[in-house]
Amino acid sequence: MWRRRRSRPRSRSSQISEATVYGVAVPGTEGAAGMAAIVADRTLDFAQLRRHLTKRLPGYARPLFLRLTANIAATSTFKHNKNQIAREGFNVSVVRDEIYFDDPEEQAYVLLDAALHELIGAGKIRL
Repeated sequence: MWRRRRSRPRSRSSQISEATVYGVAVPGTEGAAGMAAIVADRTLDFAQLRRHLTKRLPGYARPLFLRLTANIAATSTFKHNKNQIAREGFNVSVVRDEIYFDDPEEQAYVLLDAALHELIGAGKIRL
């Protein structure tokens, strides 16, 4: 008899309870960079999350920026409201939530601060 195997979806991390992915503009570049707003445990292991994403997603599909937030606003039809968070982008002077950047040199998600934001905006860090 054939039985369906139960398993967690491959794209989910056990430390993340909710997530939405959207594009943000990066000064001096064309197109949009991937960013994810996530609701997660405060014990989120960024190294494990990066390994998880690297294993399951090609480089172009992995988010460059992660925004840790307490909740993600929803529309009246219960869809994530991405408009406002996409407009705020990854600007640390506007966003009150912690933002992490997938630093290509460090090969890790690092906390985005004003200095790092400026380097990205000036094109000094290759995305």
